[in-house]
Amino acid sequence: MGWVDDLQRMSTSTENMLSARAERLRSDLTDLLPDITAPTLVLHARGDRAIEFKHARLLATRIPDARLVPLESRNHILLAGEPAWTVFMNEVRAFMQPDRDDGRPVHDMPPMAALTEREREIIRLASDGRGNDEIARSSR
Repeated sequence: MGWVDDLQRMSTSTENMLSARAERLRSDLTDLLPDITAPTLVLHARGDRAIEFKHARLLATRIPDARLVPLESRNHILLAGEPAWTVFMNEVRAFMQPDRDDGRPVHDMPPMAALTEREREIIRLASDGRGNDEIARSSR
C-alpha cells in the first residue's frame, strides 16, 4: 500500500493535507444521519487503521435501516487479492440487485446486459461526445 502514501505525497502539499485533516476532524454531521432516507449499506474493515470500526458502527446505527457489513481486513482500501474483497463485491452486488432489470445476478450477465436501460443510454450519449449537462437534460 506504499503507492497510496506516495500518491498522497505527490498530489498535495503538507499544508493542504494538514488543513484537510483538521477540517475533517472538526466536521460532525452525526445529527443529520437520522434524516437519511436512502437505502444505506455500510462496509468497513474491522482492522482499518485509518478510520476505526466504531465509526462505521455509529453510522449504521444512526442511519435508519442501514446495514453494516464488517470486513475482515486491516486495510482502509481493500485489495483485490484479500478475502474481504470477495465479501465486499458480493455485498455490493446484492445491495444493487433491486435496481437491475431482470433479477439475474450481475456476475451472470454479459457486461452491457448488467446495466439498466438508462445506464446504456448514458454510455451511448457519452460515446457520442455529449457532456454531463447535455446527458443530464436528455430524456430518452
